[in-house]
Amino acid sequence: MLIRGFFGKKIGVKPKKERDLGHNYEIPTVSPVAAQILDEADKPNVQAFTAYLMQLAGKHKIKLERYQTKHLKRTNYRITLEDEAVLNDPLLKFIFEKMGDGQSFTTKQLRDYTSRKLGKQFDKWRDDQYNQVQDAGLLREKLKRQRSKSRGSMILGLVVSVIAGIFALMTATEVPNAVVGCGGVLIVLEIAAFIVDSRRISIYTQKGALKTDQVRGFRKMLDDIGRFKMKDVGDLILWEDIMPYAVAFGLSKKVLKQLKIEFADELDAAPILLYGGFYNSGNDSFEHSFERSFSSGVSVGSSSVSGGSGGFSGGSSGGFGGGSGGGAF
Repeated sequence: MLIRGFFGKKIGVKPKKERDLGHNYEIPTVSPVAAQILDEADKPNVQAFTAYLMQLAGKHKIKLERYQTKHLKRTNYRITLEDEAVLNDPLLKFIFEKMGDGQSFTTKQLRDYTSRKLGKQFDKWRDDQYNQVQDAGLLREKLKRQRSKSRGSMILGLVVSVIAGIFALMTATEVPNAVVGCGGVLIVLEIAAFIVDSRRISIYTQKGALKTDQVRGFRKMLDDIGRFKMKDVGDLILWEDIMPYAVAFGLSKKVLKQLKIEFADELDAAPILLYGGFYNSGNDSFEHSFERSFSSGVSVGSSSVSGGSGGFSGGSSGGFGGGSGGGAF
């Protein structure tokens, strides 16, 4: 373990460390879904799917309308089909047809759906989006399997060492303190070797690492919002394209807060049906309403649930580019 952990050959290409990245003010050439996949090197989660819908709404493929039910105080949304091409996505087709009437569905219908089929459809969507990023030559499945195998063997070795140490202490009649100390140091070194080995294998290709640097530079810009004037980046229409990325990165609250400070007049004058779902915050926002409802709907059948809104680890249309409005790219 020590030899392989500390002296093993580095494999794959690593993106730059965040501290070495500058702010990237250009919208990534990959979609919000693919951006999250590259940033986390994992399958997309509920936040990514929410960002996917917001991107479709921004391109007028679907329409988001807020409405209040008679007996519930919570805000709900109706998602209406504007472009039939959206149904090329199996997950969206399933939602529109099984929870809605084929042309629209509501977040309440989504929340009340109890079949395991929705969770399974979501898992398939996650796999498809991740595979699209791999097929574009940005990630390598072979390296991911190799890293998983390496981590598994290292963990097994560490467990054996700990068990052997405990067994020796329990069965030996007298163990010198020096021996106990050496054993403890050895286990600490094995833990360090495991950490080093985990970082030794990168699943990114050269192209994927460069693309990830761009994505993380963009995320860093959004995370540092407030340290520069948002109007210097672009007008409200441009920020409509940027908002889905903020949702995918989990930075929407921070970005919305600053948007309302710097674009107060523009937001007041904007059509509520178009901008309400994007620029509302808290429990009234489309992001919050949809994530809560979708998480509830898929929790029965999805194998990726880790709890909470957006708590899923790990978007077929469109080509390679952030403006495609569909798929992972």
